[in-house]
Amino acid sequence: MSKFRKSGGRLGVHSGSAHYKNMEVDQNFFLGGNSISLTSRNLWFVNSSNTSSGDGKTWDTAFITLAEAVTAAGDFDTILIAPNSIETVDAAGIEINNEGLRIFGALSTEAGQVSALKCTGTAAMFRIVVNRVEIGNLYMSQRGAYPTIEIGSATVGAVYETHIHDCNFDGYNTATYGVTGYDQTVDTVQLVVEDNYFMSFATAAIHSNGTRDTFRRNTIIVPTSTTGIYVAETEGNRAFTCIVDNYLVGITDAVGIEFAGTPTAGTLMLARNYLCGTWGTSISDVGGGCNNYVTDASGGALINC
Repeated sequence: MSKFRKSGGRLGVHSGSAHYKNMEVDQNFFLGGNSISLTSRNLWFVNSSNTSSGDGKTWDTAFITLAEAVTAAGDFDTILIAPNSIETVDAAGIEINNEGLRIFGALSTEAGQVSALKCTGTAAMFRIVVNRVEIGNLYMSQRGAYPTIEIGSATVGAVYETHIHDCNFDGYNTATYGVTGYDQTVDTVQLVVEDNYFMSFATAAIHSNGTRDTFRRNTIIVPTSTTGIYVAETEGNRAFTCIVDNYLVGITDAVGIEFAGTPTAGTLMLARNYLCGTWGTSISDVGGGCNNYVTDASGGALINC
């Protein structure tokens, strides 16, 4: 039989029906004789406005750098970054090797990211080499000639289920890419990039070379002679890309959405993208999209239908 502890818990073996509103498991939970081990997930805090670093476990004892929090974190932990003027990330950037790590700007909204990071260095600001990482609600300014977020590495050829959302990406007219796979060849499987704002990247805001990638509801300012979204499926099985509901503004001779080649029929969803400004090419090398609109000095025109 089970019994209640004085502290308010239930201890022992219970038979019959039971209803729990909240249940805390210290070590193991046994269901039908089978042990289900539960690993605690931690919440870490970063506040670059603090004068010194604490243990990162509360706002009062927050770390002062994101790098400290990433080092302390385990798999599937969450990191919150306080509103700040802007935190300078080390020139070497930050490598994320904690599976399922989540990094969020605190108190941000869809309209404003009040937690800010900048990097002027020798590598990408973030290098993601594990699966299921989520980054959201941040302002990121990459001021070196490297990507802001780079997925994979020379030894990690496929990374699964990266989710990047509600961020403001500033390439500072110097950074190469906002989001890309390592060396533009890593398979970024089921990458989702949504509800972000991109500006001032020297090559492309987004480079896609993954399987089942999705890019939706992003606003992209595309500088002269650069590309908004570049899709380069270098392997035959990297299919089913989805590009929908994006808003792109072109500045002289820009390319809105570019394809390295014509995708195989049925492997691309390209719909409801809106392009305004001055384009060298609005959408290249594909004839299967629908309801994509480009506006120019003569008004609006429906293309790729």
